[in-house]
Order: sequence, then C-alpha cells, then structure tokens
Amino acid sequence: GGVVLALLLWFFMSFTNAWLWAWIFITLFQLFMMFIAPVTIMPLFNKFIPLEDGPLKTEIEAFAQKENFKLSGLFKMDGSKRSTKANAYFTGFGKYRRIVLFDTLIQNQTTDELVAVLAHEIGHYKLKHIFRQLLVSLLSSFITFYLLGLFINNDFIFSAFGVEQKSIYA
Repeated sequence: GGVVLALLLWFFMSFTNAWLWAWIFITLFQLFMMFIAPVTIMPLFNKFIPLEDGPLKTEIEAFAQKENFKLSGLFKMDGSKRSTKANAYFTGFGKYRRIVLFDTLIQNQTTDELVAVLAHEIGHYKLKHIFRQLLVSLLSSFITFYLLGLFINNDFIFSAFGVEQKSIYA
C-alpha cells in the first residue's frame, strides 16, 4: 500500500490532470491484482490444498460441467486457523478460474449443501455480478479522483481544516 500511495502522491506532484493519471494507474493496478493475488499473494497467508478426490469433488465438478463453468481448480483453504467463519469464493478469470472452499465450510456442510454453495458462486459469475462490481469500483474511483482533482488546490478546503500551507500531503 505504501508504494501505491507514494506513486499516487508523485502523480499529484508531477502532472497536470493528475487525477486522471492516478485513476488510470489504480485501474491498471486493480486489474493486475485480480489476476495475480489469487495465485501469488493469497497463498502467502493461507494454505490452498486441491480438493481431494471423492464424492464432494465429483459432485462439484459434475455441477460445474452441467453449467458449462470451466474450472482450473477446486481448493480447500485453511480458514480455520484464523476464524470459525464458513465461506467459499470464486476467483480468477479465464483459465485461472477457481473455486475455494473454507475448511470450516466443508466440515459443517453436506455434499448437497456444498454443491448449493458452489451454485451460488457460479450464479454470481453467470449473472455478471463480478463484472458489475468491477465497473462500480472503477466508476467510483474515477469520481473520487475527479473530485480530488477539483479540490486539491482549493484554498477554502485547506483553511477549513486549519492547514496554513497547501500541500499534496495534506
């Protein structure tokens, strides 16, 4: 986060229309992180084990195939080391698409219930919830950076907060 913040501050100190450059950078960074985080960053904090062969894996793969949902992996995550929360999530795009089930979820649910959880996650994908959330995120960051660009040099804003000398850092 510190490196990202430093780059954003540098944009605002170096460029006219810095808000636009900052937004482009954040957009590219966010898209990059969507691809890299599931396979490089998240495994630093949790253990991801491929779901072992058995009825659960067979049922999940059969459902995914029936729904024409291609998976690159089905994983069990050691969520119990930090929490009792039972959860599952879908991550990745294209050939890197994967479903992750928390070990706490697997321990407390039947195979049919777990397939229903998978159906829920696939539903998010089929109904384009992930794509829509990405668009909302990009639009909100665009608006935020635009507003920042409008007010970053506004004397009234600085004086309202008791800042005597205008500064990007303030």
